[in-house]
Amino acid sequence: MKIIISLALFLLALACSAQETWRFLDAKSGHDIEGVYVQLQSLQRQTIETLVSDSKGKVKFSNINYPLVVQIQHLSYRPIIDTLTNPATEIRTFQLIPSIKKLDDVVVTGQYGERGIDESIYTVRSINQEKIQAQGAVDLADLLSNNLNIRIEPDKEDGSTGISMLGLDKKYVKVLIDGVPLVGVDGNGNNADLSQINLNNIERVEIVEGPMAVTYGANALAGVVNLITKKPSEKFQLDLSLQEETVGREYGLKEGKHIQTIGIGHRVLDDLSVQLDFRRNDFKGYKGEYLQGWGLHGLESASKRGFEWHPKLQYSGSGLVRYNPGKISMYYRYDFYINQLDRLGNFVYSNVHEATGLPRPYAFDERFKTERHIHNYQIQGDIPNLFHFSSSMAYSNSHRDEKAFRKNLENDTEDVPFESSDSFFKTFQWRGDFNQFTSSDKIDFEVGYDINRSEMQKSFVEGGAKQMTDVGLYGSLEFKPTQELAIRPGFRTSFNNLYDPPIIPSLNIKYEPSQHIDFRLGGGRGYRAPNLIELYDTIPHAGIEITGNPNLRPEDGYHVSFAVAHQYRKGEKLFIESSFSLFYTKVNDQIIMGQVSAVPLKFLYINVNEFEAKGLSFNTRVNTHRVTFSAGLSYIGRLNTLFGIDEQASEFLYYPEIVSSLMYRIPHHQLDIGLFYKYYGKFERYLITTNEHDEDVWRKGKTDPFNWLDLTVAKNFLKNSFKITAGVKNILDINDVASSATTGGAHTAASPTVARSYGRTYFLRLNYVFNR
Repeated sequence: MKIIISLALFLLALACSAQETWRFLDAKSGHDIEGVYVQLQSLQRQTIETLVSDSKGKVKFSNINYPLVVQIQHLSYRPIIDTLTNPATEIRTFQLIPSIKKLDDVVVTGQYGERGIDESIYTVRSINQEKIQAQGAVDLADLLSNNLNIRIEPDKEDGSTGISMLGLDKKYVKVLIDGVPLVGVDGNGNNADLSQINLNNIERVEIVEGPMAVTYGANALAGVVNLITKKPSEKFQLDLSLQEETVGREYGLKEGKHIQTIGIGHRVLDDLSVQLDFRRNDFKGYKGEYLQGWGLHGLESASKRGFEWHPKLQYSGSGLVRYNPGKISMYYRYDFYINQLDRLGNFVYSNVHEATGLPRPYAFDERFKTERHIHNYQIQGDIPNLFHFSSSMAYSNSHRDEKAFRKNLENDTEDVPFESSDSFFKTFQWRGDFNQFTSSDKIDFEVGYDINRSEMQKSFVEGGAKQMTDVGLYGSLEFKPTQELAIRPGFRTSFNNLYDPPIIPSLNIKYEPSQHIDFRLGGGRGYRAPNLIELYDTIPHAGIEITGNPNLRPEDGYHVSFAVAHQYRKGEKLFIESSFSLFYTKVNDQIIMGQVSAVPLKFLYINVNEFEAKGLSFNTRVNTHRVTFSAGLSYIGRLNTLFGIDEQASEFLYYPEIVSSLMYRIPHHQLDIGLFYKYYGKFERYLITTNEHDEDVWRKGKTDPFNWLDLTVAKNFLKNSFKITAGVKNILDINDVASSATTGGAHTAASPTVARSYGRTYFLRLNYVFNR
């Protein structure tokens, strides 16, 4: 009997200590997971053994005794802690749920709800709050200036800043705030002035390159930039910041740039919160060559009065009320923006009084004031066992006032207004989408609608207000025939009361043979709609008249792209991601201003151009515990085929870009250092000029290459509640860049430079956050 009992105990111990194989799979994709950290502990939490899964997602244990506690960890997945009492009779399989630890890992633009950035069928870039602060970015222009395939185009005359993406200018890039197009006086989401978009209440910025017309309609052929706003998370939060900047070498109470912001968030109840934000940005202008001021040198003379970069004062703010009852989330948001730019006349007229012989100097100045108000209501949630829905309604009202007047310099008063114009632009938008109809991992689809009504009223437009109504219906289907392959076709049809929109198809494919590499192939049609200014506006100015054309057709284009991305991860210490992409875009019936009369000089908007762009880019990013390094290279070619162009000018003109950034963190001292670099390569284009015989001729112009470098240093104090950020922008002191890519005529020379900046600037930002 003792022998039998001893044998039974031996066999039981052998069974409980036999070799086992464990396998770790991604719960969504089914892929094997390499680098899973597995620790076995006794019930008294003494470590028994620690192993890491191999390339097949497996670990092998021998001589383990049950019961035991297992801890499973991976940087990209939710951890598991469990108690196991019995050995496995076959391979023990664990399905790990992907973990989205940071907001920059989540994207919503063009998605069926929130998704991890690696799960998206599109190639998406996400810029998080950490990088926004590291760059010392004040507005969207500051933030995007260091991104590949994006060129920032400042205009010192009107103070605006445009954008080009993948070789296409700002008319083809749609800017959204929480998925709603940002509307201005000359565009519905496109033509945005990036310097007017402040980042005070922005949580992150998502960038999708390529046509997004199926989901977002017209004017998104180059891509979309979606700003995701902050949501209150604390019971009460007060956020105060002050930023001071030099403007070149100019700084003082009446010089430089002075920015103040305040944000207040309060979670009134568990499901009710409110938030208020306000910003004042006072840019005093850059005098440059006018720094010496002005004086009277004769009866009427050019003087040193004025600015190279004109003064601009901005006010912006928002208010938000959010309510989350159960599975429904809704909010109302109000935004306002006020911008005033003063353009001082350079000529001073002495205006000598006949009786006294004393001068009464005056000059002719201009003032441009833009005011925008946006009301936005959004609701989203889940209807149990049916679908997820999202709907938004937005009304915006923009007003631009342009005024020219005589400025009395003797007593600094404005008198004798001699020219003024008003522009009003109103829009109503209503969009909704429905998705997540199935619980299957194999298939899902989305259907949606959007209704846009725009109205323009301007001083020089005959016949009163002009309206445009656009109604669109769209849908897409995402099908996963295997765990590695996802296919999403899409389709959009629209109605417009002023023109016939094209039918928009698209197809996107993602193939992910392993968790380390993925391939994306995309193609789609897109179009740019003529705006109300191009259709109806009349602009008489200084003997030149630009007239709208109600017979314009929408520009029709298509885009194809291919991208491959590879990821390497070594535990939680090292992450390397590299990507390579190719694209080709063609636009037909491009809208330009065509000259229809020489005397008087008149231009008319017409459809004549064809435009093509193609290019490639390479990016790499390395993350360690303390260092984030990224570098990228792109090479883009552009071809304009205009009516009447000769063969000599029918060639692709290429320009390179190089970007790099280094962010280094010293945790012990709570210190962050950031270095941001971009190389703008030689930019060429063909342009038409007139020779000495007043004949149209084509010539190739170029803008010289230049380098841009920024440095920031940030330090946290008082348990991260107080932060000081200091830095230098434009370290290499770039001002105007030599260029022959501007037009000139027989009797007027082309400008020899293009303005890029007002030189090296220094900034200091103080930020205090109080949480309760």
